[in-house]
Amino acid sequence: MSPPLFALTGLTLVLLTAVATVPELLRANEPRVNLPPAKETRAPWVVVRSGGGRWFLNGSPIEAGALVANLNTAPPGERCASWPPRPWPPAR
Repeated sequence: MSPPLFALTGLTLVLLTAVATVPELLRANEPRVNLPPAKETRAPWVVVRSGGGRWFLNGSPIEAGALVANLNTAPPGERCASWPPRPWPPAR
């Protein structure tokens, strides 16, 4: 068998195999990826006290009593950023 004929035979076999697999590849179902549910991530609460003494929670004005109630009922591990920076809950 001459080298050009050997190369042509090999190329023919590769091409015919590739063409024969196309219908099977088109029939294959899309693979399903089962990812675990994402953990709910929430942005930290941002608490700001203005120079005039008004409180803001995430940019919305809020009464001092309502702010205390919201912060006291926050789930454990909730992040809270304040300005000016202060630890929450305050040390007693």
